Amino acid sequence: MPRSLCLNYHIKQCLGPCAGKVRDPEYGEVVSEVKMFLEGRKTELLKALTEKMVIASRKEDFEKAAELRGRIEALSAIGRISSTTNHPGRSTN
Repeated sequence: MPRSLCLNYHIKQCLGPCAGKVRDPEYGEVVSEVKMFLEGRKTELLKALTEKMVIASRKEDFEKAAELRGRIEALSAIGRISSTTNHPGRSTN
């Protein structure tokens, strides 16, 4: 019996690896990117995503390029938010 897909897959928040909806190399790339993010390698990750976006654009794969642009913008926004957040014990003067 096929495994049913979760809501996250249907709202495009999950690639569906548990149901075989994504190839191993593609999923491995996503895992590597998440690992880079969690390790604090944001600059390196932004560079890699930008390179992928340029390649997709040159191949006229504009949907993929737009998806990557959105990820780049989201990652950049996280940096802006975290740099303006007050931390406990830190002076705001």
